[in-house]
Amino acid sequence: MKHLPPRSYLPVVSFRVGVTCAVLTACLLGCGDQVIDAVGIAQACTQEDGGTPQECDPAPDPARSVGFESPPKPGILADTDYPPVSILVVSCMHSHCGTASLAVGVNLSWTSPAPDTKDRQASFEYFFDSPVDLLGHTVGFWILAEGPALGQQAQIGVLVQTQPEQPLWHGLGVKTLGPGWNQISGLVSNGNSLADLNLTASSIYVTALKLDFFVPPTDASGDHGRWSGILYIDDLAW
Repeated sequence: MKHLPPRSYLPVVSFRVGVTCAVLTACLLGCGDQVIDAVGIAQACTQEDGGTPQECDPAPDPARSVGFESPPKPGILADTDYPPVSILVVSCMHSHCGTASLAVGVNLSWTSPAPDTKDRQASFEYFFDSPVDLLGHTVGFWILAEGPALGQQAQIGVLVQTQPEQPLWHGLGVKTLGPGWNQISGLVSNGNSLADLNLTASSIYVTALKLDFFVPPTDASGDHGRWSGILYIDDLAW
């Protein structure tokens, strides 16, 4: 699939805590009070907390993945330019692998069919401590969306070190979401037609992975619409 939203369709979103957050928190408390802030807290939702362990096959490489079991660093952060994210927590309500995942409350509202409208999307980033050469690596994550079925999509991309005449962001893979868990992945390669990477590059130093969820203009979504629900993100890998 070659459809990717233009760069302006990929905003940076900050999370807000308000009335909607309180409502969503109640929905996420399926394992007692073991819903914790994801940012800056390295805790896990264990089987004793109420999570049901899901088999990991193959087992993830802890040096090249984040499973939200015991994150060693703050991990995924919502960006800061746009406001559709109301809560960002670690929850044991759902998990693709292990007992926990990152739960994100998203509230989108749009009044235009234009593909570059920023009101149709939420975006998240995972920054590395220092740039990592990922040329030839497949990056990806798993996502489960609980909300109205409006043909929503998700994609994975990378932010790279500045290169002459090259954009900062490069999309790698996009997929229309179906029921249950969906894997979104893409190859960091100058042979990936979606990536628009330097064809002569012998290395691609990535500063961050970028995860995007959006509702494209369709008959189902309409020119005026809303999408409110919870995203579960798990097994971010590179």
